Order: sequence, then structure tokens, then C-alpha cells
Amino acid sequence: MSNDRWMWDATATLEALGAADIALWVWEPEKDRLRLTGATRALGLGPLAPECSSAALRALALPQDRAQADEVLRLQQPGGEVAVRLRMRGGGVCIWRGVWLEDGVRASGVVAPEIKFAASDQDALTGLLDRRSFIARARERLQSPATHELIVADLDRLRRLNEALGHERADLVLAALGSRLAAAFPPGALLARVGEDEFAALCPKAESPGADALRRALEQPLRVAGFDIHPTLSIGAVEAPGGEDAPEAAELLRRAELAVEIRPQPRPRRGRGRLRP
Repeated sequence: MSNDRWMWDATATLEALGAADIALWVWEPEKDRLRLTGATRALGLGPLAPECSSAALRALALPQDRAQADEVLRLQQPGGEVAVRLRMRGGGVCIWRGVWLEDGVRASGVVAPEIKFAASDQDALTGLLDRRSFIARARERLQSPATHELIVADLDRLRRLNEALGHERADLVLAALGSRLAAAFPPGALLARVGEDEFAALCPKAESPGADALRRALEQPLRVAGFDIHPTLSIGAVEAPGGEDAPEAAELLRRAELAVEIRPQPRPRRGRGRLRP
């Protein structure tokens, strides 16, 4: 009896991966071994292929991205998700995505140029998640049995910025705040621009910088188009359990937005929230 099933062979697999600028990775922490196959050279991973140690991955990552490299390597429970934006020496920006298959034994996934993942789930101005995608991913993240904190930060007086600077330059302020938000939270936190002047972040309570620390990070002065910008933000935070008792993600976001409205905000000091040439 003939077998009509077509089987992938190694050559066909490598050719397909190379044509798509994608590489496959398998991480085995007990052996300190990261295996790579596919378009490794195009992705700037050539020096690591076909296998390398964790130290080699950290060494090839740009110094400012070594924390993200550690996030790829971090031990997780089975089903734990890897989603990391990582820049390597001699390569572009790549997204590492994967899943832990066995408890502390093995994880695997794909590496691809960031542009491959660029889609409608990102806010075009900041590169953060948009509102819809944030809620969808928060729903998944809240399944983790831990205490989570959701912080919402609302930029004050955006209309005044638009009038004084013009929309294009005011957008630079929003983009800078998005970058500061990303720098304030640990790798793996869910970050989003959920409204025109509103940002949100979700992460385990134990890893959250907290509302006050986030305010200090976001309210540092900026200089845009010859103006010194002293941004002020209204911030609200809520906590929620994960696992079976987790709330619906959209409802949790609504609670955090309500907390922005009812939480006493610091009175602006002289010169704050102003534009000064």
C-alpha cells in the first residue's frame, strides 16, 4: 500500500525558513544550550548558530538589551510565553516568540524581524499595543495565579500642547512618554496606548514600579521644537488577582481609568505642566 503523505525534509524546512527570514530556536537551560536554525545570518544570529551558550547570547545582544536577552532565557512554568524585542550586534531588531514546553527543561519558538510582527495590534505612534490588543493579551496574562497591578496614566492638557506645538510636534511628546513607560517597567510587562492621551501597563504587583515611581519617570522635562515641556499626568492604579478569580480584562481597565478620575493627584508645582521657550 503506497503512502501518499508528503513529509518535510530538513533541506526543504531550511529553505522555507531562509526565504521567510525566520529562524527557529530551542533553549535547554539544564544543558546551557541554545540551538538555532533557519535564517540566522540574515537576523544577525550567525555567530550563535547552530548552537551556543547563554553567555554567548548575552554577549551578542546590544548592552542596553541584555535584560531582554535574560528574559528569553528566564525559566518559566510549562505554557509560559516568551515575547521579547531584542537587538543584536550586526543585526536589526528582532522579535523572539515562543513557549515553555517542559518545566525548566525546554522552550522553543521563532525569531523574526520586527517588521514581520508589525500589524494592527500596535499603536503606530508609540509602538505599544493598542487598546483592543492590550485587553486581549491582558485577558491571557490574568490567567496567571499572581497578584497583578494595572496602572493607567493620562497626559494632562494634550489639547493645549496641540495648539501650542501643532499635532506633529505634540505627537513627539506622546512618543517620548511611550518610551519612558517602556523603560520604567520590566521586560514582559504589557504596555499600551489605550486612548489619545492615555497609557496603560499591566504586570505582576511584585514587579511593578508603582504609581508614584511611574509619575516621577514620566514627568521629567522634555524639550520639543524649542520649548521646554513639563508634562503632568493623572495616574490611577488597581490590583487584581490572577487565575480563577481574575476579573475580565476590559472591566479591570475600566476600573483603572475610573481610579484616575477619583484618585487625588499631586498639585502641580510652579512651572510644571507648562510650555516655556
